Amino acid sequence: EMLTKEQRGNPINCVIIGEYTGMLSSVVSDSFGGPGGRVLCIGDCVDSDGHPKQEWVEYVGERFQKTVWPVKGDVADNFQGMEKKMDMAVLSTCGSYSDMASLITKWSGLVRPGGVVCGTQLDKEDYPASTQAIYEVFGEEVESEHTSFWFTQQGLKASK
Repeated sequence: EMLTKEQRGNPINCVIIGEYTGMLSSVVSDSFGGPGGRVLCIGDCVDSDGHPKQEWVEYVGERFQKTVWPVKGDVADNFQGMEKKMDMAVLSTCGSYSDMASLITKWSGLVRPGGVVCGTQLDKEDYPASTQAIYEVFGEEVESEHTSFWFTQQGLKASK
C-alpha cells in the first residue's frame, strides 16, 4: 500500500529476483504501469544460453520488452553498478541463512530511500533460514499480513 499510494500511475523501476519472476513481473507491471517504467527479472527467466525461456515469455505476454525484461545473470551476481536506484526489489528465493542474508543485503542496497524491499518465504516452518535472515537484516521493520509475503520500506531504521 505504501508504494501504491506513491507510485500508482507513475512508472516503477523494479527488480524481481529468483523464481516465479514471470508471474510476479506481470502483477508489478500491471499494478504500476507508466511510460518509462521497467521490471527487470533475474533468475528463472533465461536459459543457459541467455535467451528468454518460452514459458517465462508466455507469462509475461505483451509486456515482454515493453515493461518487463529478462536479465542474464545469477541472483548472486553483483549488480551494484546499476545506474538508477530501483523503487522496489522483490525476492522470491530461499536458501541457507548466509546466502539469504547476503542476497537481501545486496539487493536492498539497490533500492532508493523510501522504496520497498519485499519477498516471499517468510515462514519459520518451511523456510527457517530465510525467515531468520529477513528479520536479522531488517529487524522490526518487516511487515507481513499473516502470510509468507513480507515487505519493508528502505530508509527506515534497521537492526543492523
